[in-house]
Amino acid sequence: MALYRKTIEDILPWLGTNQIIIIKGPRRVGKSVLLHQLEDILKERGDKTLFFSVEQKRHLPIFSDPKLFIKFLKEQYHLGTHQKLYIFLDEFQYIKQAGLFLKHVHELWGNTLQFIIAASTTFKVTKNIEHLEKLRKVFYLGSLSFQEYLNQKSSFSYTQKFAFSDEHGIKEFYDLYRHDLEEHVNEYLSWGGYPEIILEQDPEKKNEIFGDIIHHHIEKDISSFLRIENVTSYIQLMEILSQSIAHRLNHQDISSRLELHKKTLTKYLDIINGTFTFSFIPPYFTDTKKELAKMNKVYARDMGLISYFLQQTPRESISLIPNIFRIKNFIFTELQKHHHTSNLYFYRTIAKAEIDFILCQDKKLIPIKVKFGKKKQKLPVVMKNFLKTYEHMAHKGIVITQDELRFEKNCVFIPFTLFPFIDI
Repeated sequence: MALYRKTIEDILPWLGTNQIIIIKGPRRVGKSVLLHQLEDILKERGDKTLFFSVEQKRHLPIFSDPKLFIKFLKEQYHLGTHQKLYIFLDEFQYIKQAGLFLKHVHELWGNTLQFIIAASTTFKVTKNIEHLEKLRKVFYLGSLSFQEYLNQKSSFSYTQKFAFSDEHGIKEFYDLYRHDLEEHVNEYLSWGGYPEIILEQDPEKKNEIFGDIIHHHIEKDISSFLRIENVTSYIQLMEILSQSIAHRLNHQDISSRLELHKKTLTKYLDIINGTFTFSFIPPYFTDTKKELAKMNKVYARDMGLISYFLQQTPRESISLIPNIFRIKNFIFTELQKHHHTSNLYFYRTIAKAEIDFILCQDKKLIPIKVKFGKKKQKLPVVMKNFLKTYEHMAHKGIVITQDELRFEKNCVFIPFTLFPFIDI
């Protein structure tokens, strides 16, 4: 059974335009399924389509030379007629010089064809992506968000999104659905949102599937495509990253532990980021005398990756407060599904006071801090100082709580289970 992804609604308006549609994301999150769903929509309205799984067909002559590709399309699919041809390329990064290949074909025939392509890694693609800068519209498809997860697992339908100004609507929603949100969040924190994981009920089989997902990533992307020889160190690095969630990375310490040269470590971290398994967010700073800006923080793109590499047993028994860093990762996964990771930072002063996330959006700064506790939460001093220092850009802060919902003049206190339903 194919899971419905909201991303399809974002893509539909771009079909029929002169833009190359690029869908990027990790393996096994449903990019191929999404491509086939889009193809079915086009076929239903009578459009011509052509689908290639490039990873399997990469040795065909048509992918070695744009001229041969165009000749093939003319002879077999009547390219150049009045009807537009939609060409789907799954795992298109396997085409040699992929960006230049697409640019050449698009510039000659962009009015009569449209590429809809998917890729599991940006590491190779971004070396050529500048050739497509003005020709592309990029969409990210990751594992399911908590809201998408709920729509598969809960008996209720969740389509709501609330503005901060809708205090009444937010309070009513939380009163109505708090129990259901809390009932489902533990499983999501443990297993994450990979489609295959969500559709499987047996915990042992879930674990086997996750092992297969990681093995597939190592075999296809790391060993075969990127030709990394020291796979053992690469896997150990992923284990270290899982142990370091929401912490700053000390490259020198990791190099020593893995006996890796710093350049090799940097290369591996770039690959990990480029294959959408973990992300690294930098510090936000303007005054280097008051704030530190040395090391990036690490977060997993999917909650289940943390459990897999930490090998927690049993996974279902997660105590929320001791796992505050897991909650921080939960907030990160929700942010990165709706905002580009290049817009995310953290804030740390020389006194080691921290704000977990700074979202830069439309020339505004939105500070977000995770702070759990049984007592009524107060506005953290570091948040108060940040709002004062950057008052021209930051007008409201967000404090993520365990279950406290409260609105103040310059801050909103939001339960973490409610955060995915707030439009920021």
